[in-house]
Amino acid sequence: MADDLAVWLFGNRVAVIDRERDRLRLAYTDEALDRYPLGTPLLSLSLPVANRRYPQGIGRPFLDGLLPEGDARRAIARDVGESPNDTYGLIRALRRDRAGAIVIRPVGDPAPPRPTTVTAEPLDGTPSTHILEPEIAAIPQTVENEAFCMRVARHLGLAVRRDRDDRDRRAQGDRGRAV
Repeated sequence: MADDLAVWLFGNRVAVIDRERDRLRLAYTDEALDRYPLGTPLLSLSLPVANRRYPQGIGRPFLDGLLPEGDARRAIARDVGESPNDTYGLIRALRRDRAGAIVIRPVGDPAPPRPTTVTAEPLDGTPSTHILEPEIAAIPQTVENEAFCMRVARHLGLAVRRDRDDRDRRAQGDRGRAV
């Protein structure tokens, strides 16, 4: 279909998202089925590689996780002319502009460039390797809470990304953090 979307991961087209009667579906490509063993949690634990079409009830939560929540989602939906409840419409409208390693483009568009860690700037559809996290206004101290949880996880021996401790900058009114 003309509205089908290709899901790219590290330069490989791994899945296609389509919509039938306003319900989205996700299926792995033949390339992904050939490259990865069945059962591999490639995109999500809830979407292991399988020779099947995942229905909306399984695919939508994964795609919702690629989109902002709450007020940010409503603002973006308003900007792109979609309903905040239309996950497929928002994914289609935003295409490659989302957090994470995957790139979503219309089927038929060329492959995106491979991601790089050389720059924080996402160029030509490459996923960014940097995240800027502002504090959530309705939930005070979200940045500090995340930093605390990361320290606890690190203490427990879990693999955790490294970030800079910006307490001094936050004390001066800067509510964001670059990681």
